[in-house]
Amino acid sequence: MIRDLPKKPFFFAMLAVWILMGAAPVWAAGAQADEGPDSGSNEEVFERISGAFSGIVSIESEFVQESHTAMLEEPLRSSGVFGYEAPDRVHWEILSPERFGFSADGDRIEVWKGAEHETQDAPPGAEEGIRYFTEQLFAWVRADFDWLGKRFDISVVGSSPVELSLKPVPGAAAERLERIRATFSRDLDHLDAIEILEAGGDRMVITFVNVRVQRD
Repeated sequence: MIRDLPKKPFFFAMLAVWILMGAAPVWAAGAQADEGPDSGSNEEVFERISGAFSGIVSIESEFVQESHTAMLEEPLRSSGVFGYEAPDRVHWEILSPERFGFSADGDRIEVWKGAEHETQDAPPGAEEGIRYFTEQLFAWVRADFDWLGKRFDISVVGSSPVELSLKPVPGAAAERLERIRATFSRDLDHLDAIEILEAGGDRMVITFVNVRVQRD
């Protein structure tokens, strides 16, 4: 078992997000997007996203993750790399400040720590969180709004760039999660940022940079 993984600041904070999400420029406080009637109906925007995301076979990206909590004056910051390969392969690795990560290939999950990539058993509960994260990831990559709509009330809050607000439906982590805000690139080529706001006020922002998308 993994007994010396980074403790609460990074590894378990990341896994907590996946569980909360039931679930990439930064959507920062004060940032403004076009809102109101010009945003278009939900259905129209969902169709635009589905069309733009069709045919994706792989994604490679770097990311920056910031965790804001009332317990700390400064946010916890980490950075890493992310990869997806259709239909069901995922690679997520924190490179700084401490190196660790996980990969999923179908039902097979591997977790590692350090540059040697020596795989180990996932901590108790972590494997379930990783599987839940991959389900959420596939829903985003496939623009599966039927799947998302069963778990969230989704509304369009901006059109340039497209921004979606997702509030969990009753019974879907609603007691812990206030909302998720997802920001897409202006050409709808990929997801730029995800902000997760917990019911208690803590906030996490994951920003994806240098995103490379390959389509069939």
